[in-house]
Amino acid sequence: MKDRRRLNITMVFAILFLFLIACSVVFIEPTPTPVPTSTPIPPTLTPSPIPPTCTPTPIPLDILLMGEWEFEDASDQYIFAFNDGILTISVDGESIEARYTVDFSQEPYHMDWISEDGEVTLIIFEFVDEDTLHMFGSNPGEQRPTAYGEDTIILKRVTESE
Repeated sequence: MKDRRRLNITMVFAILFLFLIACSVVFIEPTPTPVPTSTPIPPTLTPSPIPPTCTPTPIPLDILLMGEWEFEDASDQYIFAFNDGILTISVDGESIEARYTVDFSQEPYHMDWISEDGEVTLIIFEFVDEDTLHMFGSNPGEQRPTAYGEDTIILKRVTESE
């Protein structure tokens, strides 16, 4: 699992590296060579009159979701690990696994958790930013919520420094 996570992190850094390279290109064109005079003037380079534009490419949402997310309540710390359709939830050294699917075409986004025994929990979620996730779900077998409630959990991305 660490190798896959390392590969995913490597992919994100590679995409960011290529983006930074693409954004740092400055187009330069030489000035026209003047008509020769008695003293030659060396040609100079000037920036082109139209600066390049570079709009950031957003990180795909499925890649943004992957990784470990942390939620703490009054008594426990939960770690949610999303990894290519497999969700692992760890609490106090114990963990459970479920499959998950996401639908980013819905607003708010939809996620279905399918437990090993086939129970389905319907979730709505949203990215507040790249490191914060709001999530609210139903009990297994109930309908998907349509709005966030008082039990909405706030997940924070687990970073390497933690």
